Amino acid sequence: MSGAGGVPTPATTLDKAYGETNHRFPHFFPDGRHFFYTAVTGGANAPKPSLIKIGALDSTQATTLFQAESSVAYASGHLLFLRDGSLMAQPFDPASRQSTGDAFPVAEQIGTENVRYASFSASPAGVLVYGHGAGVAGAQLTWFDRTGKALGTVGDVGLYDSIALSPDERRVAVTLRTGSPPNRDVWVIDLTRSVSSRLTFDPGDDTNPVWSPDGSRIAFESRRSGQSGLRLKLAGGTTDDELLLKADAPVASMTPTDWSRDGRFIAYTGTAPGADLWILPLSGDRKPFAFLQTPFIESSAVFAPDGRWIAYRSDESGQSQVYVQPFPATGGKFQVSKNGGVQPSWRGDGKELFFIAPDATMMAAAIDTTRQFEAGVPQSLFQSGIAVLSTRLYGVTRDGKRFLVVGVPQRSSALPLTVVVNWLSAVQK
Repeated sequence: MSGAGGVPTPATTLDKAYGETNHRFPHFFPDGRHFFYTAVTGGANAPKPSLIKIGALDSTQATTLFQAESSVAYASGHLLFLRDGSLMAQPFDPASRQSTGDAFPVAEQIGTENVRYASFSASPAGVLVYGHGAGVAGAQLTWFDRTGKALGTVGDVGLYDSIALSPDERRVAVTLRTGSPPNRDVWVIDLTRSVSSRLTFDPGDDTNPVWSPDGSRIAFESRRSGQSGLRLKLAGGTTDDELLLKADAPVASMTPTDWSRDGRFIAYTGTAPGADLWILPLSGDRKPFAFLQTPFIESSAVFAPDGRWIAYRSDESGQSQVYVQPFPATGGKFQVSKNGGVQPSWRGDGKELFFIAPDATMMAAAIDTTRQFEAGVPQSLFQSGIAVLSTRLYGVTRDGKRFLVVGVPQRSSALPLTVVVNWLSAVQK
């Protein structure tokens, strides 16, 4: 929807009381004015169920229909959505915008992408197409040089969500999904022996590890009893973990992104429900303070080696870009990426900044801070193939010559799409 001068204006607003963090997968009604969408309260393991809602182009008010971790579509007088892997159809009257019957299954074991996007589509003519879920075998941690030449692999194929190289570059901490149903924990892999050791064991999710400067401890995000917090544990796993900071609300999350080289601060992304950059001091009263708090989404804050700068990702321009600001913040800001970027990382001497472009290319920009902050034109290094997310999926050695990358997820099988003509008649037989 556009306002004066063609400037886009919001068609929906976040329900902060419920904890909504984003609205996804809009699908128009036949009238071209109303639309369905999915209101989400977090990422893969949201603290509250997602809601299927109805919005309108000329209003920011919304009507809630039901809970579903799925995208939704309308076809042949029915809403189509996913529930526990089954494609469901629910009779729906677009004129009154109300359900007119109970939902019933149409197909089983439907595939998904990025948690909630369901692999199906239906045409007004009654043709349905869907893809079955193929088992995900996981990804391989692989070393690359600056030209993209593979130098070797690390550990086993697994479902890695984030990684962090240790300061001595002899270990890597990872978020790994295991079990059924899958649970996320922090593991440590010895890079010289390619041996993995589990660090956390709580049934709640433990994710996004960052190393202390001396490599003795690991901070991570933990969601226990529905509440997010920052926790700390010895990298050797010989003691229980320590709670550093607890989120104020169940809908909030606290994702650590870096630990300053002098050991004084941990940077984290705090969401309640927006995403802002926060700093946790590790001395004194340990009271966290905001580094950057705006209406936009900021994440992935990383300290420069000298501690004077912080690189981060923000969507303030309408596209995710990599920026740098002085630390402590002075109001100055420098954009490093030109055509989009996420997951910034500094070279060990602070003279180069790496990030991932929207097409998954590994990028590098020369940095000069001898007088003031100056960034060179970003240069393409190699096609990384990793997902363009805020979660860090690569590590770089201090000399900037080698990259440990989470490879493209592999699937255990490739299944064809299924097409059903007159799908409603087929399921009602």
